[in-house]
Order: sequence, then structure tokens, then C-alpha cells
Amino acid sequence: MDSTLKKVVAMLSSPDEEIQCAAAKILGELGPENAEIVRALGQAASGSHLSVRCAALEALGRTKRPDALRFVLPHLTSPQVGERSRAVSAVASMGPEVLPAVFKELFKGETPVRLTLLAILQKFALNEGLEYGLHLLASAEETEVIDAVCEAFHAKVDGLSEKERGSISEKVRKWAGKPPIRRNETARVAGLRLLGALHDPLSGPFYVKLLETEASPRVLRHALLGLGKISIPERDHPRLWNVILHLLRSDQSPNLVQAATDILRRLQIPSSVEKDALDLLGHSDPAVRTLAVQWLGEAASEEAGEALGKHLSSPDWRMRQVVLSSLRKCPNAGLVLLRHLETLEDAEQLSPILQLILELKPTVSASQFAKLFRHALALRQASDRRADSLLAVLSALDREAYGRHVMGDAKNLMKKGAFQEAAACLTLLSGPDAPPAESKYLLALARFKVSDKGLGRAEREANRSLALFAELVDNLEEGLADKLIQDRDLLDRSEIYYLGFHFVEQLGNLRQFGGKLLSHLVKMSPRSPEGRDARNKLKSAGW
Repeated sequence: MDSTLKKVVAMLSSPDEEIQCAAAKILGELGPENAEIVRALGQAASGSHLSVRCAALEALGRTKRPDALRFVLPHLTSPQVGERSRAVSAVASMGPEVLPAVFKELFKGETPVRLTLLAILQKFALNEGLEYGLHLLASAEETEVIDAVCEAFHAKVDGLSEKERGSISEKVRKWAGKPPIRRNETARVAGLRLLGALHDPLSGPFYVKLLETEASPRVLRHALLGLGKISIPERDHPRLWNVILHLLRSDQSPNLVQAATDILRRLQIPSSVEKDALDLLGHSDPAVRTLAVQWLGEAASEEAGEALGKHLSSPDWRMRQVVLSSLRKCPNAGLVLLRHLETLEDAEQLSPILQLILELKPTVSASQFAKLFRHALALRQASDRRADSLLAVLSALDREAYGRHVMGDAKNLMKKGAFQEAAACLTLLSGPDAPPAESKYLLALARFKVSDKGLGRAEREANRSLALFAELVDNLEEGLADKLIQDRDLLDRSEIYYLGFHFVEQLGNLRQFGGKLLSHLVKMSPRSPEGRDARNKLKSAGW
């Protein structure tokens, strides 16, 4: 050591703290090859002043001499953050050959000490510190340490070449396959987290083999997550499909199920999909049930359609959308929808189903049409807003049958004397749903039966049924008067008189219609009050 360096070394013993720091910095720059200087800096690093210790540690780091490690090691556990970080940097400058000694010193420490060890490992290339990081994971029980190791690993992965990734991935797989690690769930999960970050396709068989074991749900989930980050060769799809279905049947923890369904969505659907889907429709997890419904759509069979129909009333609107999307692919979709209409109690559930029925236009049997029509009328009677939509669909599917059922119901109601209800029923026949003349005739008759039959002009003008009869005079193929006379079970003599009284005062065909009714009363009941009044009215009307 020359005289200049001796003077600088002597300055390390100065009572002035700033002079000691300056001396340490100078020696770190000028004397990295001198063992005596390293010893002097080591002694300074054990001094009482924090600033001097930090300066000495920085100088020891600049020497990059592994033999300086013994002076740095005690400071790695310092409670002072600045001192500890300078010690970490000093160790990192000494190269990977010091790692065994550092690891031995810090490995069994408390959590803060282990985190310091991790901070040192982060200073080295991933391949250089990997062995020690894996040892740390194998023994760590603290979540904080495990997460820190995994995060540090992930931070370094992006800069690796494909070859380096493959090499590190192989080392991690080999480590994870050791019996002590297989028995340690925490370490096993951590290893899978590391593998997942590497995105190495060669880890695929490792993941699949692991999924076939009786590992814990946590381990299986991370194996699935790792598998989800790599490409899966089609040749492995059948095997993986069965493995994952087995997992779903045996374990229904939400996190595992989510990871499993994510993989299933990537696999090629096998020919057995319908059987598998039917098996999973009752799964507790909605994501699995949704996937099963989608598979049934891919199967597109009548059996699949029947199974999907049972889920049309699902309380989950998202599920109902998926069910309808899958069901429309099945050959029996329309019939299934029709069969389940009566089970739907919510108008929001019914609307999209009716739209799909209109689109599919299934053929409805007579018995099924009659059943659905009765159901729609019952809903209408209960003021249920589903009724109008259902009736509109029935009309669109078979207008002739629809008109026939409305007319039949109206006639039955009229026979029972329920004319108000009959009139309400006949209002369903607006448009081209039934022969307009016949339906209008029944509507006029029903309204007439419940109308106010005052003979005053103002009262007759307010009677809407008379306007309907007036429209019918020229429209019915058989004469309107003859038809009313034939319906004597519905009209009594006073009602026939009322109609004749009103229309005989009109012109043209309407007058002829009224005169014919009054003439009938005169002929059939000449001595009745109505017959006598009819004769007088005809006379006064100039008939």
C-alpha cells in the first residue's frame, strides 16, 4: 500500500464523521485490489455512526471482492433501511459465487430477513438465483414471502428468451416433482404460479398429469390456470375433456370451476357432448350450467331440445337468453316452446319466447291449440298482460283455428246468456282472423242484448249495436232478417219489434230489413202486444 492510501486509511479513524465518509468513498474508488483496504473498510463498517457505516458498505461494494462478504453480512439484518439496502447492493456486486454463503446466513431468518434474501436474489439473473428462490418457496409458510418470490419471478420473465424460458421451466417442473414438494400444497401452488408465468408449451403434459391426480382444489386450479396460458394440441383435447369433466363432477368449488370452464371453452367439442351436457345441467355453478346449455345447442337434437325446454323459466335472464339461443338450433324447438308456454308466469320471460315461436312457425295440433287458447282466455279474464301476446301468436300461427275458437266460445257464452262476456270475446277478432260478417253479426247481437232499448230517437242513435246491424244488412249472404228470426232462442218478440221499429224508419235496404221483421211478428204472433204494435208501425210507416 503506498503512502497516499495509508493516509486515506488513517482518515477512517478521524473523529470527524464527514472525513471518515469521504475516506471510505476514496478507498472504494482507489483500492479495490488491496486486502488491507478491504479490512479497513470492514472495520469502518462496524462503527457507531450510521453515515460512516453506509459509506463503508458502498465502498466495499465497489471493490466487488467476494472476501469482503464477511464484513457485509451482519448489515443485511440491520433495522436501518438505508444501511440494509446498501448491504444488499454490496452483496449483489460480488457476483453469484457469494449466494451460497448469503443463503445459508439468511435462509432461516424471520420474514423481514427472508425478504432481504429475496431482494438480493432479485439483483441476479433469474437463472442464477432460481435454485435459492425455489428453496425459499419450499420452506416458506408466510404468504408475504411466497407472494414476493412469485412477483419477483414474474418481473424477470418478460426479458427471457424462449430458450431460457424452456430451461427454467424444466428446472421448475423437476423441482415440483420432488416428493417433499408434492406433499407441500403451498410450495406446489407456488411452483405452478412460476410455471404459469413462463408460458411454456412443454409444461402442458405436466399440467394434464397433475390434473389426473387427487391433488387439492388449489393445486388443481393453478394447474388449470397454467394450462390456460399455453396452446393445447388437439390430440390432447379428448383426454383433457374427460379429465376436466371428472373435476367438475367431483369438486364444485367456485374458483376451480371457473378455471375448468375456461379450459373447456377452448377444447374441441366431442361427439359425447350431449350426454355430458345433460349430466352437467344440474351443476351447482351457473357458469357450468350455461356451458352445458350451449353444448346442447351444438348437439341440436330432439332430446337436447326437450332438456332445454325445462330451463325456459330460469330466474336468471342471462340463462334464459342462452337457452333460447341453443334451443332454436334444435329440430323440435317450436313444439317445445309451445308445450312450455303455460309454465311461464312472467311476462318478461314470455315475450322473447313468443317472438321465437313466431319466427319458427311450428305446426300446432288441434288439441294443443285448444289448450293454449283456453289458457290465453283464462289469463285475459284475470287481466294478465301475457294474454294479449299469447293470443296474437296463436292468431299468427293458425288464423282459421283462432277464428273458429273465438266464434265457438262466443256462441257458447251467448247460449248461457253471458252476452257481455261474449261481446268481449268477439273483440278478439279484429282484422282478418275470422269471417268478418259472421263475427260482426254475433258482436252486434251480443251488444244488442245488453243495450238500452229505449224507443226514443236519441236513445236509438246512442245504441251502437244498431249501427252494426245496419252495416250487416248488405253483407250477409243469407238475409239478416231471416238469420235473426232463426235465432229466436236468443231474441224475444220485443227485441225483434225494437229492431223492426228502428229500421222501418230508414231508407232502402234498411227499411226493407225493418219491414220484414215487423211483418214476421204480425204473421207469427198477430194477437200478441208486439204483433199488434208491429201492425200499427207498418201502417204508420206506409208499408
